[in-house]
This record gives sequence, structure tokens and C-alpha cells, in this order.
Amino acid sequence: MADANQNTPIGSTSLNRHVLAILEPTIKLDDIKIDSLNEESGDKDENSKQIGSWVPFVKINNIIIRDINIDSFSLDLSGFIPMVNISFLDADHTFSADALPRDGDVISVRIASRQDKTFKDIRADFLITSVFNSEKDPMSDPNIIRTFTMSGILKVPGLNIHESVGYPSANTDKHLKNIATTLKLGYASNIDATDDKMARLCPFESRLDFMKKLIKHSYISDKSFQTGFIDPYYYLNFIDLNKVFNSKNEFEDSLIHVFNRGYTDATNSVPDIDSFKSQLLLSNHLNFGGSSQYISGYAISNNAGGISFSKGTKTILQYFENDSDEKLVSFDIEPIASEKMRDNEEPLKGRRGEHDWKHEVRQQYMGRMDVDPTHGNTHINYYTTSLINDINKAEIYKMGLNVTLSSPNHGLYRGMKIPILIFTREMQEGFAAKNTKDKLKNNNFKTLGEELIKEDISKEDPLADKQVLDEFVSGFYVIDTIRYEYTAGADEPFLQKLTLLRREWPTKVSALNKETMAKETINTKTMTKSTK
Repeated sequence: MADANQNTPIGSTSLNRHVLAILEPTIKLDDIKIDSLNEESGDKDENSKQIGSWVPFVKINNIIIRDINIDSFSLDLSGFIPMVNISFLDADHTFSADALPRDGDVISVRIASRQDKTFKDIRADFLITSVFNSEKDPMSDPNIIRTFTMSGILKVPGLNIHESVGYPSANTDKHLKNIATTLKLGYASNIDATDDKMARLCPFESRLDFMKKLIKHSYISDKSFQTGFIDPYYYLNFIDLNKVFNSKNEFEDSLIHVFNRGYTDATNSVPDIDSFKSQLLLSNHLNFGGSSQYISGYAISNNAGGISFSKGTKTILQYFENDSDEKLVSFDIEPIASEKMRDNEEPLKGRRGEHDWKHEVRQQYMGRMDVDPTHGNTHINYYTTSLINDINKAEIYKMGLNVTLSSPNHGLYRGMKIPILIFTREMQEGFAAKNTKDKLKNNNFKTLGEELIKEDISKEDPLADKQVLDEFVSGFYVIDTIRYEYTAGADEPFLQKLTLLRREWPTKVSALNKETMAKETINTKTMTKSTK
């Protein structure tokens, strides 16, 4: 099996943290024909391979939207299926009433990886769902240029068909593979097999909704929770998130790309790109500037209070067994914690020294069910696992990190575990960042350590004053969502935005005082005594 996005780190041995391709997609895309840019005459620059690298390549039906006419573009990979949005100027008055997109028309998109031999390009067709244009009439003034805004959803024929289909008794992963094959999608996962064998019926539901339901009620064990989505490479992904969170925190070898930004549409020049082995990580350290791993902006998101208020910290699940002597079954479900945590990390459960969170208990009755597999119509954990998945997903969304990369990195994918190194520094007066390939090459990033580096990697660099690792923000995160954004005229026109998840966070240093530590000790002794 190969990685679905051709981005397995070099020499990787930690398969739990990687999503592997099991089935390849067979869906057919619209043909894209572009000028060869004189390559047939022996031009070895192969400029056409760079089309879509620095500005997204967009074709609507047979009309190519020129780079200089694109105002904005976004490819959103946050939902179950990718969505696209583009705003552009119709400078050539191409989109007259007759050429205006209609039902079934598509937006063809290409985002080149800049290093096509290493990572896959994004090449996808999107079914146009809406079209808006400015209320201007070019007939009254030929100098008037209309602005068009179009949105689309990844085109997967048959995805939203409502059908009544019965699936013979099998596990969720087998049924998902069956549906993926029907839709000509690939299938990628880090799951060997689920433990939820049952016959399933799709009662005139869409295939899209049915797949979501399968994933919601999928079961591996009490120590697993799953998610699923379709990626822009046309793979249906089915991922055990707990396996990813519990995978070993280690730095892996990968390729880092360094480039200049000399590309302009007028000259159609191809930037100089240099690639070499480095460690797979993202950082705002100045030495990464101008590379595919540079974080140009970041912000912590905090929804912990709202999620705790809504979900509580424990749920009592109850259901009635029709065919057993036990009848009313009741047991507790709590969010899963990581198997290994650093000494200074802890789950997000209330303020240190206070234990009100222990009383935030919720209760949920799931109805009646047959548990005898010979005549029951659901697997025994059908209701339990939907609650396990819901509670654990809520837990990982309590706090997160939103980062912006100064250029798209095609080595990243949803469900990937990656180290993030955030530095803070005091800038010298008149300081100017010096980001060059030589400077980056000369730093040995293999000395970053097994977990997180404990000292400034640039302490010998006189240009980088007091760049110190922020140990609260830095750590290992799981990529939740990815968004590609292009804005014409911006200082950094083509960006990649990531939402990163982390289950445990470092304890606030300000909360570690004698009083809170004493309360913690007293309460622990009380709990032990009452348990006995």
C-alpha cells in the first residue's frame, strides 16, 4: 500500500500516524489542454509543469481563466467533501448569456505541487453550484468589466443519488470500500478492520448521507473513534483518530522545498526551486522563511468552556435490551486520554485546584435494541460507538492551533500528525530577516531531538536575536482541515491555512502554586479513601 497523497516521510517507520491508500480512484476528469509554451521546440524549462503552482489554474467548461483576471480563489477541505470558490474579472467579455455556466457544468482546477516528482498535484473537477455576477451592462459601456463569483462542490457522479439498497452482513470498512468502488473513488485508511459486523440498509437515503451514518456508527474498540471524508485526490478516507493521537511523537525525514518568488504572469518565468532532505515539521523560525515549511502566522483557538458546558465531562449511556435478562443497561463514557503524555501535559478538565468538572455529568437514553447477533438488526455497539465518536471528537476540538503557511505544502494531508515549533523573539532595532537557501542548508535540523528541541537552534546566528521555543504552543498536532487561498495583489498571494488539533496541553505555569498543588493532593487522598 502507498500513501494516498504520495507524502509518506522518507524512512518512516510509524505507520499508525499515516493514512495509506488501499484502493485507487477510477473516476474520469475533464480533459485540460494548455499551450506547451514552446516545449516541443526543445525548451528544457518545462514551464507548463509550473502552471497552477503560483496561481491556481482554473478552467470553466472550455474557457481558461487567465491568472491576471483571478481576484480570489479558495479550496476548502474542512467538510466531508471539498468545496471551491472563485472570483474573477471577465475582461474579455467571454461569459455572455450563451457561455454562462449551466446545470452540470464544472470548474476544473489544478494546483501544482511545484515538485511534481515528489507529491501529487491537486487536479479536480467541481460541479458548479452557484454563479453570481456584478450588475453591470457591457453593452452600455464597452469598458465595463463584470466580476463573476462561482462556487462548486467536488464532482462525484452518483454521490447524492437516493437509493434503497441492502448490504449483506459485513464490517463498516468493507461496506465503505463497496460504496467507494461504486462511486469510482479510491479508499484510504489507517484501520485494519472494524468490529461491527451487521447487515445494513440504505432506505432511500443519498450515498453521501449513508456513508456519514456508517462512519458515525462504526466501531473498532472502546479506545477508538473515527472520522471520514473525501479528499481532493478522490479518496474516501476512513481514519481512526485515536490511533493517530497515540502514535509515537517523533521527527521524521522528509523533503523541504525552498524557492524564490520571482514569478510574474508577464514574464511567465519559472522560479528557482531547491529541494533537500530535512525533518518533517512546520515552524515560524526565521531559518524556514522562503520554504514550504514556514509558518507566517498562527493563533490559538479556544472553545473549551463552551464544549464542556454542552458535553460535560462524562455521559451515562442507557439502553434497554429486549432479549436479555439485564434489560436496562447503564454505563459511563468519558473522553479517551492519550496513552503517553509529557510530564507537563494534562487534559482540559476545569481549573487546577477545582473539581467542579467531576459533577458535569450528562445522561443519554438510546432506546431499545436486540443484542443477540442471531436476530438483532444492529451490532451490539451500534448506539454506544456513535456516542463515543461524538464525545471524543468534541474533546479534541476544545483547543486548537490555526496556522498560515506562506506557500502551499502538498506534503500535508488531513489526519496527519506533525510537529509544530513556534518561536518567540525580541527583535533588534533595524533587524532584517535574511532567508537564504544556504542559511537553511547549513543548519542541521536532525539535532532537533526526539520530542521537542530545548534550545534555540539559531543561537549561533547573529541575525536572529533571542529566538526561543514557545513550549506551550509547540508540540505534536493532528491536521484537521486544510484551506488553499489565493488573493491577487497580496504580499503573500497563495497561502495554505491549517486547523490543527491537540488533545492535551501543557499546564499553565501560573496555576502551579503551593495552594493548588495542596488541593490536588488532598482531593486525591479523599478520592482514594472513598473508593475503598
